[in-house]
Amino acid sequence: MKTADIIKYYSREDVRNRIFECAKRREVIIRYRDKVGRRPNKLSSPVEILNYSKDGATSFHGTLERWSDPLKINDNQRELNKLRIGWDLVLDVDGTHFEFSRIAAKNIVKAIKIHGIKNVSVKFSGRGGFHIGVPFESFPKSIGKIEIAKYFPDGARIIAEYISSLIEKPLKKEIKKFGIGEITKMSGKSIEEIMLKDDINPFALVSIDTIAISQRHTFRLPYSLNEKSWLVSIPIDINHIEDFEFEEAKIENVKTELGFLDNYKEGEAKRLFVLAFDFKKKEEKKIREIIREYDYGKIVEANFPPCIKNMLKGLRDGRKRALFILMNFLKTMNWRYDEIENFLLEWNQKNDPHLKENYVKTQLRWFKNKKMVYTPPSCDNSIYYKDIGVCEPDNLCSKIKNPTQYPFKKMRRWKK
Repeated sequence: MKTADIIKYYSREDVRNRIFECAKRREVIIRYRDKVGRRPNKLSSPVEILNYSKDGATSFHGTLERWSDPLKINDNQRELNKLRIGWDLVLDVDGTHFEFSRIAAKNIVKAIKIHGIKNVSVKFSGRGGFHIGVPFESFPKSIGKIEIAKYFPDGARIIAEYISSLIEKPLKKEIKKFGIGEITKMSGKSIEEIMLKDDINPFALVSIDTIAISQRHTFRLPYSLNEKSWLVSIPIDINHIEDFEFEEAKIENVKTELGFLDNYKEGEAKRLFVLAFDFKKKEEKKIREIIREYDYGKIVEANFPPCIKNMLKGLRDGRKRALFILMNFLKTMNWRYDEIENFLLEWNQKNDPHLKENYVKTQLRWFKNKKMVYTPPSCDNSIYYKDIGVCEPDNLCSKIKNPTQYPFKKMRRWKK
């Protein structure tokens, strides 16, 4: 798209007002085609959006978190917790085909609404998916001793995992209606890639990336352009998901009647948060019971599943996902924090290219301070194993649902 057309689009006062409305209290990242602007940054007025576009800006992104002063943000964990005044739940739904994204978005909205939440925001991502949001004000201020404003990214990840579990069956059912042949054609994936234990794995076709939900993680602000498609990330009515067309997102057709994350009822998402938290605690309890049952002490690398061993060789793609998986996997293997830290800093040197050491240390500090240990994503979640090229199952893999189960089943065989 020509720069003149981009400037003309951001010259619209209604567009600028909508972007600025959602950008308030957020750290804002400005993209210049294939380059990213400085951080931290914020928007002080709608007029700045036009000025940035004249300097070559193409899109505007904001953090899920809201801050008392975005310009004071740094990498210090304590300072981040002090500055954070809240966060919005924004689920990024992306599929191997837009129709799969559409089905997933529709089911996610339904899953959220059954918890008594009426104010759900939906917008087209600008390319092949949707963003589904629930504003921070909808959540309770606290649950027990947990202050929700500070409970990030844990709170958002827990809810995302819970929602994913709720939509798995209906998502699978609707996608299967296309037929195996059409599904492989639409997705560009082989039958082997989309199947898991003789049935379709819906999460090989649609992703709700929970690991991407991290500190200072951003989403495309509403009414911002997408550089890959040059379509606009427009909010849409929740009842319009099934008949939404790309044509509506062309800059000449954009209407700005709808906002994003702008409507809420205080506390209406309490039930969603509580049930998601209970769901996570039950998952963690199962893992703890397995560990207690076999009580093998620290589990050594020789007993790790093939996917974890492959990650440990070093990666080119999927390094951030692997870091998240490895931190939590090693914790469930009874490793101490100092052992995990030293081990993963050494592991990062095998990656090509390395993750920035500061990023790894920041994630490790967050991991050390969090109150809950996550189980790594399940084996059927292909974007965390197959898509980064580490899934090479052996005979024992067919008997497990999560990589954490592998070492205990392997050692139980030896014990017998």
